[in-house]
Amino acid sequence: MDKTDVHSRAVDIIEDLGDNAITDSKDSTAQAEVIPINGMTCQSCVKSITNAVSSLSGILNITVSLENKEASISFDSNKVSKSTIIETIENCGFDVPLTSDISMVDKVIPINGMTCQSCVRSITNAVSSLSGILNITVSLENNEASVSFDSNKITLSTIIETIEDCGFDVPLTSDISMVDKVIPINGMTCQSCVRSITNAVSLLPGIVNITHQI
Repeated sequence: MDKTDVHSRAVDIIEDLGDNAITDSKDSTAQAEVIPINGMTCQSCVKSITNAVSSLSGILNITVSLENKEASISFDSNKVSKSTIIETIENCGFDVPLTSDISMVDKVIPINGMTCQSCVRSITNAVSSLSGILNITVSLENNEASVSFDSNKITLSTIIETIEDCGFDVPLTSDISMVDKVIPINGMTCQSCVRSITNAVSLLPGIVNITHQI
């Protein structure tokens, strides 16, 4: 058994004991998703989903809200996918609806002060617990967080404040010349179109923010 296998096995054992292993690897990708769930009626439903999802390899944290009909889940996207998590929830007898009435914003937020994967998890868990957060991926190597959120439910300033409350610094970008532009787009039919445009435009240098509606 080589060193990589030994390390991987050690992490699995620690996680099986109930603790999230803190690795030194910068290519561990912490991601958070808020997944809507229909069909929950009691705390038994909450426990059923929590136990099923927690048993998956790569799950870092899960909080199921009966009141809000959703699950806030942090996971290592190198080990488990969102689709696998959704499938697990649906196998418990619940429905995960498509969200089509959101105003999605993608934002890359610079963060100073992160030193390890514990910092990554701290930010991921804090931000993902906010109402309106759709996705967050925190990069220790790039000192930044890529956050997708519903601007109808939460503002960028609230997200930044939450990160700073965790003990980290979000530097001000005051040396940019901000231009707001509304661009009409024909041909969009669904959220897949929205995400496709968002992802492509967000990769362009100089893009600070993009918001769109179908």
